[in-house]
Order: sequence, then structure tokens, then C-alpha cells
Amino acid sequence: MKSLIQSTFSKYLKLHWGMLFILGIISFLSLETIESAARHFDQGGSWFAQRQLIWIVLGVLLCLAISIIDYHKLKRLIPYAYIVGLLSLVACIFWGNATHQIDLGFISFQPVQFAILTTLLFCSYSFEQVWAYPGRWSMVAKLVIITLFATLPLTLILIIGDTGTALVWLPSLFIMLLIVNFPWRYLLLILITFIALLPILYYFVLPLAPERPQERIKTYIATLNQEEVDINNDAYAQHYISLAIGKAGLRGTGVNSTVEDGSIHAQKYIPWKTAHNDFIFAVFAEERGFLGALLLLILYASLLIALLFISIQSHDIFASCFTNLAAFWFFSHIFQNISMCLLLMPITGIPLPFMSYSGTFTLTCFAIIGIAQSIWIHRQPKANDTSSKSDLLNLNKFASLK
Repeated sequence: MKSLIQSTFSKYLKLHWGMLFILGIISFLSLETIESAARHFDQGGSWFAQRQLIWIVLGVLLCLAISIIDYHKLKRLIPYAYIVGLLSLVACIFWGNATHQIDLGFISFQPVQFAILTTLLFCSYSFEQVWAYPGRWSMVAKLVIITLFATLPLTLILIIGDTGTALVWLPSLFIMLLIVNFPWRYLLLILITFIALLPILYYFVLPLAPERPQERIKTYIATLNQEEVDINNDAYAQHYISLAIGKAGLRGTGVNSTVEDGSIHAQKYIPWKTAHNDFIFAVFAEERGFLGALLLLILYASLLIALLFISIQSHDIFASCFTNLAAFWFFSHIFQNISMCLLLMPITGIPLPFMSYSGTFTLTCFAIIGIAQSIWIHRQPKANDTSSKSDLLNLNKFASLK
């Protein structure tokens, strides 16, 4: 018993404390912003902040629990977790509510986020299994993994109607091809094929989605072309969230700023029912100004760099693939959420990692960090590790941004 306690304590000493420090600052900023963003609800903003604090505490405990488990021992469970993730998506198609949640009475959760986590794990696990295949067979096997195992969850997510998550996952498929050293001539062919299929996607697939993505794209293009748009209807959200950020200035209007302080959110112009989730960056940037927004971007950049650094220091294909994919998945969420608030992309319903109010999404993000921490703690190569060192170095060229 004493040796177990000592072993556990020694593992906690090896944690990547810089990453945890970054997450601590982001979580603190999240609680302050959620309380202000959700103030218009009948429960008050403090009710949402307290609930988010519970999710953060549970997420940290989950992260710490996963981090001390050797990720090599968890690999055998990954295929079963992937199957459970797919089944949860199928269940959401039949029994999910309007917010893509399954309500069990005592608790509700979003299976989409859990399925994304299991897919990241399963694709990394599968890449490791086929990495040693000779020549062309290796390329074919990797393409099959991406085409089948990574695209299947995307298809189910589109059927569910979660267009925002699907848009984040779509570029992840392409980044997988980069990570596994797919030949550039085939990458170019795939990219050209995707561009050729865009009209079919726009005119025949997007109109079927319940979140009206086609109308949002039309409104966004009209705004970019400086055409007349209805700011009281389709262009309402993009107009006022960009206005709130644009007029915030260097230091912003202050936390919980009022109408007298010039706050757009205090007047309910930022869509107040989703301000604590999808549009939390707009509230944060208005209240904290340019300096606060810059600080948040620096924190996110530091988090991504830490994940890529863990990938460089890893000693097997699975660890490198997972940390690279996790870093890009976080980047996609951050880029898409902040870009839609700055009118760099159309409005999509997608949360900001570690900032937005969300239970399942928060736990998923902390679980990903927990696995990355486990990779960091147990990064010493195993005696029976058959991964090719040269292939691993090639893989880590992506992580090191060379």
C-alpha cells in the first residue's frame, strides 16, 4: 500500500504543471465570464457559474485520474470505447433532444463529444497498428482508417444535426492525412475532389440541416460584400457580437458592465440565451477589451504548444498521433468560435474549450488533457516497443512545425 501511494505521488510530481497552470487561468476567466454572460436568465449568472465550477472540479479529478494510468494499458480498451461512442451517436439520433443531448432523467449528456474523443483515440490506435505495413499497403491502410473509421462518426453527427461539430471534425480528416505522411500528390487530388463536391454539399446537403447553415453562409457572404442585410433577423447575431468586440477598446467595459458602461451585452443585444456558451468570447472581449482577448489567445497558444511539445517527446506512434490530433482539434474549436465572433467565419453553434458553459464538453476536454498528461508521464520507451524510430521522427516533423 505504501509503495502504491509513493508511486502515485511520484507520478503526480511528473505532471506537465505548466499545462495545468494554463488551464487554471482559463477556467478562472471562464467562471467570471459565465456569471456575467448568463445574468439575464431567471436563475442568475451565479447559478450557471456554480454549475460550471462543479464540471471543472469533476474535469480536473478526471484528468488527474487518467494521467496516472499508463496509457499503454488503456490501448486494449480503445476499440470497445469507439464502438460505444458510435452506439451513443445512434441513440442520439432516435432519442436525442433539440440540443443533441440524451436525457436519462437524473442526468443529460451530449454523446457527440464522447464520440469525438473515442474516435481520436481509435484512429491513433489504428494508425499505430498499420504503421509497419510495407510501402503502398501502409498508405492504403491509413486511407481506409480515415475514410471508414473517422468519417463514420462525422456522418452520424451530420444526421443528428450538429453542424458546428461536423465542421470542426471535417478538417480533422485532412490533418490526419498530413500526420500520417500521406503523399502530397494524393493529398492534392483529395483536396481538388473535395472542392469539386462543394456545390453538391452546399445546395443539396446543407439545406437538410436543421440549423440553417446555408442561410448563415448567404448572410455572411452578403456582409462581406457590404450588401444590405437585416440586422434584426438573419444578421442579428453577427452584427451585434462584432459590434460588442469592436467598440470594447483596449481595456473593455469591465466585468458585469452595465448599460451605463456602454455594454452591448447588458442590453441583451448579444444573443443572451447562448451568450454563456457559443458567444462567450464576444462577452469576454467586450468586458476585457483587446488586452484581455490577447491574453486569452496567448493562453490558448501556450496550451497548443504544450501538446505539440508532448508529441515531440513521445516515443511511440499512438502517442504522437493522439497529441497531434488533440492539438489540432482544440485549435479548430478555438479558431472557429473566435473567428465567427470576428466575422472571419459564418456563425456556427460551437463551444470554446474550457471557457463555454457545458458539462459534457468540459469533461471531454479535461479527459483529452488527462490522456496527454499520461503520455507525458509515461513517455519512456517500452522494451517491447516495435515502432519505427525513423517513422516516428517523420511524424513529429508535423508537431515540431519544421
